[in-house]
Amino acid sequence: MADKKKNALSPDSAKILLLLIIPIIGIGGTAAVSIMRMFSLREILLNTAISAALCIVAEIPLKYSVFEEEGSGWIVTGYISGLFMSLSSAFLMEFMLPLAAPAVLIAFLSGAFNGAAALLLFVGISFLVLYESSVYFFYVMISGFVLLVLFSGQKNTPRLTAALTYFSVSIVTYFSCFFLMGLELSPELAVFPLVGMFLNFLIVSIIRPKLIENVILKKELFYRKVIDTEYELMQTLKNENRREYDIAIHTAHFCDILTEKMNSDRRKCLGICYYNSIGVLRGDRDNIPEKSLSMIREREFPPDIIEGIKEYYSMNSLRLSKESALVLIIRRVISDIYLFIDSNGGKRPVYNNIITTVMREMTGNPRILKSDLSLNDLNLISEKLRGEALYYDFLL
Repeated sequence: MADKKKNALSPDSAKILLLLIIPIIGIGGTAAVSIMRMFSLREILLNTAISAALCIVAEIPLKYSVFEEEGSGWIVTGYISGLFMSLSSAFLMEFMLPLAAPAVLIAFLSGAFNGAAALLLFVGISFLVLYESSVYFFYVMISGFVLLVLFSGQKNTPRLTAALTYFSVSIVTYFSCFFLMGLELSPELAVFPLVGMFLNFLIVSIIRPKLIENVILKKELFYRKVIDTEYELMQTLKNENRREYDIAIHTAHFCDILTEKMNSDRRKCLGICYYNSIGVLRGDRDNIPEKSLSMIREREFPPDIIEGIKEYYSMNSLRLSKESALVLIIRRVISDIYLFIDSNGGKRPVYNNIITTVMREMTGNPRILKSDLSLNDLNLISEKLRGEALYYDFLL
């Protein structure tokens, strides 16, 4: 299939690999380095126990996060390199730890919690194998969070501005630690962090455009592609099941307008509109939810759309988000209008009667009542549906 993207490492494989690699490298590496540095038995056991706790903390958000297809390989590489650089700080100069910042940036691709957990993991392990400089620990923690803000893929900060901000914040926070702890500044503690900051920024500046090009932009372009009516699946639906196509298109018309007013995710909503019943292309209407999900998974659709369709059909007892609840209501109105037209030989229905009936049923539906829709959202939906009397004539 022309639309299917190829990737050597699938999201599921990447997640399983990480859940195995992190404790192996993190716990095993910490124990091995502690032994090599001839720590006492008590220190070795304590370091190993703490690194095990850090690995567990890092794996919790990973376990429940949704990986994007394009970024899976990058994330695995980032965690492996970050762990090895953290362990290397036991033998090399202290600026090795800031070099793990690009790995934190990569972890951030799969979610803010993963980025923060990765930062804690890398810093914590480095601190265990080289804990003579506690000030440096605080410096890396603070500057690492600055990196998350400045260099995430969603930011378009000019490089010069980012560089000046990064260096300024890092220097201020680093020397603030000295002042607060009343420590003396040695040449070693002054030079190494400065070298680390320079190399840190240099590497991030190199890797950030590649991340944007290979992960962020690819994801964005594919998202735009699948919510376009010209997408292959939508065109096939148009040719093979025109009524289902029309319902999807007209449902999307109202959802497109309402998502902005309701401060909800337009792309996710349109994805649910277009593909919640795409499974009709595989024959009869039996098991439409499973067929629809199977088709969009095969084409590796964005996780938000997959999750939205699961919500729409309440799979695994998922709560309806604003987007899935909105589609459920609008689609019901459009479907009922078409049902009346088909049952009455093309006669024009009284639209407000259908809208009133549907809204009364939906506002009493437990799924809608427990959804993320507020009372104000329901009023907006009702007003919009009633205010489009002329639009419904296009359905005739």
